[in-house]
Amino acid sequence: MTSLCQRLFFAALIYFAVSGFWAMPASANDFEMETFTEQSLAAQRTMLEQGDEMLEAYKSGRATCKERVIVPESDLTAEEREFLVLINNYRKKYRLQSLQVSRCLTVASRWMSQDMGKKNYFDHQDSHGRDPSERVQIFGVKTFSGENIGAGYRDAKAMFQGWKTSPGHNRNMLSKTHKYIGIGHMIVPNSVYKDYWTTDFGY
Repeated sequence: MTSLCQRLFFAALIYFAVSGFWAMPASANDFEMETFTEQSLAAQRTMLEQGDEMLEAYKSGRATCKERVIVPESDLTAEEREFLVLINNYRKKYRLQSLQVSRCLTVASRWMSQDMGKKNYFDHQDSHGRDPSERVQIFGVKTFSGENIGAGYRDAKAMFQGWKTSPGHNRNMLSKTHKYIGIGHMIVPNSVYKDYWTTDFGY
């Protein structure tokens, strides 16, 4: 918490070398999004607003995700794209490799941010009682390595600074283990903090 007056909260959770994950089976009815174009991003946000319905689609195999599909930076939202620039520039200062944006991790991150806002909670354990490692499995992630969450930060720069000044979050952003990232910034009207952030990492 950077300031009691701001009433802004964030948390970090770091996982290393997680194994034993399972991937979603392919399905004739899957609706994979190979890239996040403006149209597919809008469609995804509609699904995110459905929340539990989207989660069930992935659990049942009606929706699948290819973990190694990389999301073009131009297909992220402006704030998500700005955060990617900030974290990769920061990592370069420490001679760490830049993170690539994973489609599966991005879907998982956006779902988590939307779920926190829609159901008014702030915790790494989601509304279904799953911790991050369990949750990301549903979205096809087999190489999960960590998660940061934040709430109340309106833009990428503020969120980045908040995590940077927190030792746990900072270690997560500078982990040598991470190779991939998912960035989810969701604005949820009528929620406690309105702006919710999740970054999920993979190796």
